[in-house]
Amino acid sequence: MPERKFSVCGQTVAVSAEYDLYNAIRLQLVKETANAVKKFSSKYDSYGNIDNVMSQGYNDGLSIIADVIVRRVIEGILMQLKIYDIDAKRFFEDFYQKEYYYWDDAFNKVQDQYMSIRLEQEQLDEYRTQRRLNR
Repeated sequence: MPERKFSVCGQTVAVSAEYDLYNAIRLQLVKETANAVKKFSSKYDSYGNIDNVMSQGYNDGLSIIADVIVRRVIEGILMQLKIYDIDAKRFFEDFYQKEYYYWDDAFNKVQDQYMSIRLEQEQLDEYRTQRRLNR
């Protein structure tokens, strides 16, 4: 792929073939990320309550992430580049998990807040029950 040249504000800008490929892949992944967010938002809206989010949300989010890795990265980008020695497990462990994996941390923050509220509510219910019994 040869270098591409553009005229921007009267200046010639050269883009290397490698950078052009990088940018094309980056744009594909940005689009796929937006689609994954929409997919999870739709799932989230279907849960109906926070208990369902806690019981189903983590695995649903992980499934969406895995689908993007397999379908877009492994079967799409890497196959186009003729890179055949990286499967989904290796990609996740060697690349994605080390640099870009935030799902556990993000979900754990929500789960911690949920448990804080849940325990607070249970303690409040216990207090009210005790107060009624002591009247």
